[in-house]
Amino acid sequence: MSSKGRDLKHGKAIYTVDQFSGESKPVTLPLGGEEMIRGLKDVLIGMKAGGKRRALIPPEVGYISETLKPIPEEFGPRRSLLSHAKEPLVFEVQMLKVL
Repeated sequence: MSSKGRDLKHGKAIYTVDQFSGESKPVTLPLGGEEMIRGLKDVLIGMKAGGKRRALIPPEVGYISETLKPIPEEFGPRRSLLSHAKEPLVFEVQMLKVL
């Protein structure tokens, strides 16, 4: 993908996230809503298609609720992630497309 395109400000973001299972698959989330962890939303703003970022997310803007996304689908990885919710998280993000 080309790295040229619209800056991400509002709308939807598609990015990859390691879900503790060794697999990484694209995830689509609306940027304007409240369903994504705030720290990750702050990282995604301004990214263009093809962009990559590594971010250290402090716990106060991380998984403050079990309903926030992205979250692993499987019980074990989800439980592992949420058991460390009071610790900083590292996200490696690649923006595939801005919708």
